[in-house]
Amino acid sequence: LTAEPPPSEPPALQLCGSNTIGAELAPALIEAFLKRKGATAIARTTEPEHARVSGTLAGAPIVIDVRAAGSATAFQGLLAHRCDIGMASRAINDKERAQLASAGLGDLTSAATEHVVGLDGIAVIVHPNNPLGMLDRGQLHDVFTGKITDWSQLGGQAGAIHVLARDNNSGTFDTFKNLVLGADPLLPATRRFADSSALSDQVAGDPSAIGFIGLAYIRAAKALAVGDQATPAKLPTSFTVTTEGYMLSRRLYMYSTPTPRTQLATELISFVLS
Repeated sequence: LTAEPPPSEPPALQLCGSNTIGAELAPALIEAFLKRKGATAIARTTEPEHARVSGTLAGAPIVIDVRAAGSATAFQGLLAHRCDIGMASRAINDKERAQLASAGLGDLTSAATEHVVGLDGIAVIVHPNNPLGMLDRGQLHDVFTGKITDWSQLGGQAGAIHVLARDNNSGTFDTFKNLVLGADPLLPATRRFADSSALSDQVAGDPSAIGFIGLAYIRAAKALAVGDQATPAKLPTSFTVTTEGYMLSRRLYMYSTPTPRTQLATELISFVLS
């Protein structure tokens, strides 16, 4: 008989929510946090929408779990007590705020529970060989709602535009919807993705594609400058995003509850804000 594998260490701390934060930023912050606390043998294992950071702290194993299926799942996870910290690439909405408050989890918009941990830009990306350099907000709206369907309508080479977008759980999609689409629905034929890296790689491999992702996920794709009628087009860079001069800038958040299950949640957020 083969021996059963030892049970995996239960997480000392659980984060859930935004793929933009959870795919790379959160695990990197957790590694730095554990190192600061004096942990050794720190290692990370990753799979789609899930990362585990493990180490040894004061002679005992420690595991911190990150589930990154989209910003909406941050508030679903907090409500169901499946996670200690919610990650979101948009602010909590009124419905989520009311649900959490009525469940006895307090007002998550208070300064003690809503933490801005960074600034990010939503990059509009195309294939690296696409000759287009910029689009304005109106053109983006018309492409992603299906009013413009061919690259020739934007001054490019003739050919159907393949529209890609994050899924409905995504804070990135929610922000793009608010800033660009308004009340109009996304083109029904749009291909939807839960993972930012997968979307970016698909755009980078398809000369007819266009999509949008967080700044960290441009990868091999080409980012377009974005402007408006009264605003000059700017590329999404760390400078234009940090100064919030880039039109599609947004804030990144972590949410905690007023009385967290573990002191580690408070310590991690204090470390991130430092």
